[in-house]
Amino acid sequence: MANPLRTLRRRKRHAARHPRSSDQRVAVIGLGRFGSSLASELMRRGWDVLGIDTDARLVQKHSDTLTHAAVADCTDPEVLRQLGVHDFTSAVVGIGTDMEASILVGSNLLDPGYPTSGPRPSAASTARSSNASASTTSSSPSTTWANASPTW
Repeated sequence: MANPLRTLRRRKRHAARHPRSSDQRVAVIGLGRFGSSLASELMRRGWDVLGIDTDARLVQKHSDTLTHAAVADCTDPEVLRQLGVHDFTSAVVGIGTDMEASILVGSNLLDPGYPTSGPRPSAASTARSSNASASTTSSSPSTTWANASPTW
């Protein structure tokens, strides 16, 4: 059994070494296994979390535990604007089942000048998204989580 006083002291030392910013808000896009685990852990650590998924059942399942939850298709940049995702300090794309959607959402998050009207993205914009994602550093979600978790 852990000593509560020792645990409290350890938490205080950790908090002193890793100061938190005053605005800890994150949007988690995709509430599958990775996204829901990440969202739950961030909520446990005191973050405000907006969980977004296209599956209404997943959103309903997590709506009681997350700060905000929405059913939406984030491949449309207008949806991101309406949800206010760009106002959050961080965003995580946890879409693992559709690589094209994952790249497109990532591109929408990185490019605030992305067109916000018109039909679904054309092949040209999808190609632009693929080229944009190829130029950034990428890693697997588990590697990113493992590297980032000590600083939270």
